[in-house]
Amino acid sequence: MVASVIPSIRTPRGVDVFEYDVPDGMTIETGRLVWIPFRSKRIVGLVHDIREDATTNKPRKPIEATYAGLRFGEGTLRLLDALAIRSLTSTPSILHAWLGTLPKKPRDVRVRPVQASLMATREERYLLNHWLGDRGVIETAKKASKDKQRVLILTPWASRAAWLSDRCDAALLTSDLAAGARFKAWTNFLRGDTHVLVATRVGAWLAAEADLVILDEPENDDHKQDELAPRFDVRWMVENAGTSLVSIGLTPRLSALRSPTIPTLEPRLAAVDIHRADWSPISGLQRRTVNIIEESRKEGRETYIIHPIHGDRARIRCADCGWTAVCARCGAGLTVKGRSTACARCHMTTETTLTCPACGGQDLSKSRPGRERLEKDLQAHGLGGKVHVLSIGEWNDLTSIPTNSLVILTDLSLLPGYADDVRRRERLIIAFRRLADACQTGNADLVVQSDPLLLAEAKSWLTTQGCRDALLHEATERAQFHLPPSVRLVKIIVRDSGSSDDLLTTLRPRIGTVAGASLSGPYPVLFRSSTRTGRSIIHLTVPADTPDSTIVDALQPVVVTNALIDLDPIAFFE
Repeated sequence: MVASVIPSIRTPRGVDVFEYDVPDGMTIETGRLVWIPFRSKRIVGLVHDIREDATTNKPRKPIEATYAGLRFGEGTLRLLDALAIRSLTSTPSILHAWLGTLPKKPRDVRVRPVQASLMATREERYLLNHWLGDRGVIETAKKASKDKQRVLILTPWASRAAWLSDRCDAALLTSDLAAGARFKAWTNFLRGDTHVLVATRVGAWLAAEADLVILDEPENDDHKQDELAPRFDVRWMVENAGTSLVSIGLTPRLSALRSPTIPTLEPRLAAVDIHRADWSPISGLQRRTVNIIEESRKEGRETYIIHPIHGDRARIRCADCGWTAVCARCGAGLTVKGRSTACARCHMTTETTLTCPACGGQDLSKSRPGRERLEKDLQAHGLGGKVHVLSIGEWNDLTSIPTNSLVILTDLSLLPGYADDVRRRERLIIAFRRLADACQTGNADLVVQSDPLLLAEAKSWLTTQGCRDALLHEATERAQFHLPPSVRLVKIIVRDSGSSDDLLTTLRPRIGTVAGASLSGPYPVLFRSSTRTGRSIIHLTVPADTPDSTIVDALQPVVVTNALIDLDPIAFFE
């Protein structure tokens, strides 16, 4: 007998399985983890299939032993193969990303099979404070656990995973854990010792081994691994795992906007229109906002100020001519950090420029103030203490706030982040409703500084009909310009900008054979870290129902290059 084994190592694309002899007397099944000799090492591999004869005449080595008694189900094997195709990554590289570093002397693990009597179902729920309540994340997990189901909760942030783990009395799996602790967490789950496992995207591969998957906040783009290889989206993985799935969030994504019930939000909301003449001596705050903070302090309330701009100022910019300081290494804008300038992208620091090189002006304070400046001004005016200045990420990491707190957003337009892509309005709707829900749940007052027109529009997003109308309008507008989700857009990131034109020339004849497909670009990536060479992006647009296999076949000239291909990008530009 000959077994095709996927080694748990990083390999190039197309290098997927290696053949090993099955020793006489050894019982091996597909999905089994085994010890195999690989070059000069002894590593773990996954048995992909078994056949009577080898496919080549190359000399083979025998499998040495099984690993920890672990055997994955057929669903995990199918998910592994499907993700390899979708991410254009070798199966060994994906397996290595899933398993991580394994202990050399593990305890024996007997995997409890998925309950065969359960029919795979799909359900979407959009709820206020969607973690609590009879239909929320926590109660749904507890009810399934009482029925002895193996429940996997996938959430976008490690801080929320820890909170949900405590509330559900469940095990925790995040990338912050040491390798041994991660192994213990997922093997206890497979054994059935732990009925509920809360994980970030690092545990998404366990979806096919669960009886029920609960996807927390499916509208959150942090479910997508968009930086490290392999690139994958947790939402796609759980939908293709063949397991019962309950998605529980607050606001539907544009691509998932069918006919869900969108809840209406009614937070205690105070709108502060931003007027140039009404800025207070405290950087970033209007006078009316400062008055509200002062009243809050008298009442002994906690105040949280969400200010998206980091550093002392957003950028060094001349008030006379508009010149902006940029990083000499990567071209990104520079911010002030103490007495130095710092680049947020490549982290290079330099001495602060005292005069404008374009006009000689010395007033370089035209840019917007950052959190450091805001904190200094609050202290100088005696408003420190119970006032906490947070970034958007720090605010998202808070799992709860004290009752009757005051929450201030200094600029609504910056809530979805700095990326100015096609999906910015959609992300703003989702983020603003998330903020409003957190304040309503915590019985907090929400103060929002914003352009009056944007704020008036944002208030309508809090209602069922207003949110639906805004998302439908966004979908209609994108369809007119042939943008997702009305079409599929594939992002090709070319690591060597100089080869983009040659690659386009090669691709055009192949893309011409795909109905409704078109290429655009290349678009240069202006900002990059010091460790990256010049990059450019090519967009491939195809009809929404185009299969992955058709796209991958058309992109074969790219697959064999060093370019990165993302079949499901979360950010794209016009």
